[in-house]
Amino acid sequence: MWLAQALYWKDQANITNKYGDDTTARQYYNLALQCAPEQAEEVKRECFDALADICFECDEFSQCIEYGDKGYEVKAVKNEVGFLLLNLILPNN
Repeated sequence: MWLAQALYWKDQANITNKYGDDTTARQYYNLALQCAPEQAEEVKRECFDALADICFECDEFSQCIEYGDKGYEVKAVKNEVGFLLLNLILPNN
């Protein structure tokens, strides 16, 4: 459910950013980041990348670098439950 909310806010931010409303787009990207579960590293990277782009266009270079670093630091989280279920369904023989 959290992933669906994160994707919704990211899509709203993309639409808002497309029409040039940077302030609202930033708010939506931040909401997407707050809703994104740990396993949603791709969503987080895309949001940080978009926030860095917005800051670059607004000549806010220190924030641009900060968001770029945060996006780079997002690490994949191992999904133990999914791994266990996959091993139950497809056991190694």
